Formats: sequence, C-alpha cells, structure tokens
Amino acid sequence: MKILQSLQHQIYIGDGSVSLLKEFTKQYAGEQIVVIADENTYRHCYSLLWHPTSTSKISFPFSSPKKGGSPAGERCLEIGRAIIIPSGEDHKNLTTTSTVLEQLLRYQINRNGLIINLGGGVVGDLGGFCASIWKRGIDFIQVPTSLLAMIDASCGGKNGINLDGIKNQIGTFKQPHAVIVDPSFLKTLPQREFISGIAEMLKHAIISKDKSHFYQLSEIKTPTIENITPQIEQSITIKNEIVLQDPYEKNIRKVLNFGHTFGHAIETWSQTTNYPLLHGEAIALGMIYEIHLAHHLQLISKATTTHYLSFIQKFFSHLGTILPTTDVLINIILHDKKNNNRKISFVLPLENGGFDLDVRVDLIEESFFLKKSSTFANINFITFGEIKS
Repeated sequence: MKILQSLQHQIYIGDGSVSLLKEFTKQYAGEQIVVIADENTYRHCYSLLWHPTSTSKISFPFSSPKKGGSPAGERCLEIGRAIIIPSGEDHKNLTTTSTVLEQLLRYQINRNGLIINLGGGVVGDLGGFCASIWKRGIDFIQVPTSLLAMIDASCGGKNGINLDGIKNQIGTFKQPHAVIVDPSFLKTLPQREFISGIAEMLKHAIISKDKSHFYQLSEIKTPTIENITPQIEQSITIKNEIVLQDPYEKNIRKVLNFGHTFGHAIETWSQTTNYPLLHGEAIALGMIYEIHLAHHLQLISKATTTHYLSFIQKFFSHLGTILPTTDVLINIILHDKKNNNRKISFVLPLENGGFDLDVRVDLIEESFFLKKSSTFANINFITFGEIKS
C-alpha cells in the first residue's frame, strides 16, 4: 500500500485499503457514523462496509435497491447508518443536499459525527459539501469508487453542488479526514464510466512537468483495469503536489482547471439532451476545445497541437461529434466563476510545455472564430478537423 501525505490528511492507495476504515472509525460512536452512497454504489460496493444483517441500512427518501453479489473479505464496520441518493450529475443539487441534511438531523448527527462518502465524483462532492456545512463542519472520509473520483474528485478538498444546472456554483474548501483509494472498486464500474475517468488522468499527464506519466499512458494501446491501475498513484501524486503548493487555488492550482471551462459548459448543456455526457467525456472535449484555442491564440504550434490531440484521441475516439451550438456554449460559459466583465479566464498550454494560468478571452468577440472555424464548430474525434499552421 502507498501512503501520500496531503494537507491535513493522508491518501491511502492499494487493493484492500478499504479495510483501514475499521481503524479510522474507532474514535467515533457507531451511531454517529453515516455513509452517503448512491443507488449504484449501494448495490455494488456497500457490502464491503457493513454487516449484511445490520438493521441500520436505511434508504431515505428514495427506494432501497437490492444488494447484489456476495460480501467480499473481512467487514470494515459492523454498525452505522446510510443515506442513499440518486445517481447522476443532475442530482448534485440543492434538493438532494437538503434531503441529506434533513436525514443527518433525523439521525441526530452531532459535531463529533463522521460521514463516509462511498461513490464517484457526485457522491464525494455533495457528501463533502454536506459535511463541511453540517454543524459548521464535521469529519468526512472519501472512499472513491470510480476512476475519476480516485484520481481527481476525492483529492484536494473541493466540495460543492450545482445550481440551476450550472456546475459547482455553491461550494466550500474542506479537507477530508482521509482518502482511501482501493482500486478493487474499479471492477464494479461499467466500461463507459471507467474510460471516462481516464480524462482526468490525461489532464494530469499533460500539465505535469515530469512527462513520464504522459509517456507511460501513451504506450497503452487498449485501456484496461490491469494497465490503468498502476498509473493511479502517479496521477494522484501529480495533483496532490499541486494542491500542497496552493490549497485554495490562488495560483498554481489553477492549472488543474485545464479543459474545465469548456468542459463544464459542454457537460451542463449535455444534461439537457437525450445523451448526457459523463464528466470525463465532457472534460476530454473541453481539453480539445482549449488546445485548439491555444493554437488559435498562437500559444502552441501545429505540431504541439497535433501531439496533444492525438494523445486524447487515443482514449476518446468513441465520442463522435456531440456538441452544443456556439451561442449556447458561450451563454453557459458566461456563468463561469472565472467570468470577469465578459472575459473568461482560461488555463492554456504553452509551447515550452508550461501553462498560462490566466489567458483572458472575450468569447463574444471570438464567437466568429468559434462559428467559422471547423476546428470548433465541427470537431471530429477521428481527424480533429484540419489544423492550419
């Protein structure tokens, strides 16, 4: 097992690391421990935490899903309570948050309570947010079950929810008590969810000054749990080292937003369609938009542009061309937290391998480029459009 030191906690990485929960929860009264999960992680992952005969597994107010599979290994906990939320980005909102807080009240969780977030990015973000505001803040432990949550969402202390469909408009900074990354949970993921998580791994590889992660991922022909799992530790390490330097995103931590300005807008738009994108899929598209934008602004060369795009294409060629109109995209981005007098701050790559953390772009003025340029208006994941030198 690998242990990384983060800000006020440690990150434990390795198969079977979930068993550490038994030790971490000794200081908490059993009735003060609550697990937050969604219906999928409850069905596929919950049996690793609780005794199957426990009478305290309560689903409120949503219907309780059936337990699937047989228990694996030694139980980490024998007692505790659960709050099951509906899965999906569209439920990371005030309504679900209110439901969770009301149930914490019914459970009489006090300032000495503990929340265990068992799930992907939505569970971690929302559960961490609830922990950060309940009784002015109680302890929480992140137990990520998706690849994306393992390498990104569970690390760094950012917690939040969406408002009116706009990503992460309400949030806090609060570090978890611990992060437990057990790759064995990846076996419970659908293939689409697994591949989606690779997007954040690619982002870490691109932004890192040490290109070993980039080269190792480049050598993978077909991503599998077996060849991606060894990359988890390095991906987390890249993010953790950045967070240690800049916990509250005042400077260098902004580089982690690469791909997210366009990506969050695309994700927000997709939730209104018949084919909502997963977070990682939207971030992959967002990185492609922002790489093209960097080339348009003459920050990177044609060769560098092609190099980065090919790297992303290798893992996300299956997405096709699922894009909002330019006007819709710009309207959503104008709600971005980085909007300052209609100018949006982008994190864009530079030719020397570094990043400019604050490239101010007026998308209204640049809309002609978004509409006219085949690179933006008709991105094709097979060819990525024609890149003009």
